[in-house]
Amino acid sequence: MLNKNIVNLNESATLVINNNAKKLRQKGIKVYNMGLGQSPFPLPKQTVKALQANADVNVYLPTNGLEALNNSIVKFYKNYHDLDVSPEQVLVGPGSKNLLFLLHLIWDGPTILPTPCWVSYGPQSRIFGKEPYLLHTRAEDEWKMAPQALDDLARGIEGDILLVFSSPSNPTGKTYTDKELQALSEVMRSHKMLVVSDEIYALMNFYHSCSSLVKYYPEGTIISSGLSKWSAAGGWRLGTFIFPKSKLDLRKAMVVVGSESFSSVCTPIQYAAVTAFTEVDKKYISGCKKILADLSFYAYDKLESAGLITAKPDGGFYIFVDFANFRGKLENMGITGSSSLCKALLEKLKIAALSGEACERNSDELSIRLAYVNFDGAAALKAAKNYDGPLNSEFIQRYCKETIAAIDLIADWVKNL
Repeated sequence: MLNKNIVNLNESATLVINNNAKKLRQKGIKVYNMGLGQSPFPLPKQTVKALQANADVNVYLPTNGLEALNNSIVKFYKNYHDLDVSPEQVLVGPGSKNLLFLLHLIWDGPTILPTPCWVSYGPQSRIFGKEPYLLHTRAEDEWKMAPQALDDLARGIEGDILLVFSSPSNPTGKTYTDKELQALSEVMRSHKMLVVSDEIYALMNFYHSCSSLVKYYPEGTIISSGLSKWSAAGGWRLGTFIFPKSKLDLRKAMVVVGSESFSSVCTPIQYAAVTAFTEVDKKYISGCKKILADLSFYAYDKLESAGLITAKPDGGFYIFVDFANFRGKLENMGITGSSSLCKALLEKLKIAALSGEACERNSDELSIRLAYVNFDGAAALKAAKNYDGPLNSEFIQRYCKETIAAIDLIADWVKNL
């Protein structure tokens, strides 16, 4: 007998999209896969060498992580985020997704999710029988939380609130400013919320450092991150939580549950991660950001000029797009929501995209998330080394042509509806 909380859940939407795209390609059909947010770039060479050097280490490590790794993460946060943390605040797990899952398991209280949000936030809450309270943000606010709206929602909720959000955002690419974080922190503090600030794209913020909520709400913020984006190590499955000093009881509880579930993160991966966190290649990160920034700006300009509603990304891998201005024409084609819109894009343009509904938006909203990372990152990164300043349109047309082609197809399609 299946748990009633699991019966109506489906496989993660991003993985389904990726598998569907692969099946079409296996049939010889050209597909532009803009559904999965996987880094297109190669792993830094020094990190790969560190994994090779430790491949024969086969012992179990502590559930809370290798001591040398925790120490390296402490130094990393100081050097790259100007945050002072201690090793006892750090928890390493098999991906930040798994750590968030464990937090839902031990947390006895309701969850607030600002939408659009990452596709796994909602399902994880529902697995434990907790239907999340959705805070639907507005396009005119660049899909960011408004303090008053958050306060209004929280006032009607009983229990200890857990709020989960990301900055830079998956799926919008928008980053909260210091002023915005400070205003939100006052609301969070007034309701004594526990907040998971998902900052896994922080080093992929394009032109300035990414501020952390922990600067304004240190007593209630857990920073979630890992190696999958800035170090291109998604398949390594290594995530991190940084707990507030006042919430170390949560860390202790998660270590207990982790010891009875995943035991510890893969040992060679942890040893290699020490190198990843201590020998950060600034030129590598700069090159990655330069390519992504130019791509995102191209996508924004092209889609916005075509009449689509969107916001210029500040960082990360994504742009969020609303087709509301074309609702009448789309409805005449039988397209009434994001799911049918994604189906049409795949059938008509061979573009795989993630529906807004998967990001917890209303099912009748005509929104999608596009991941602009479907290009040869190794070739692009190598070529970008020859450019001291910003890249040009010729560069992205040459090295990111799959992504450019997909964006152009969408823009041309809506113009000709």
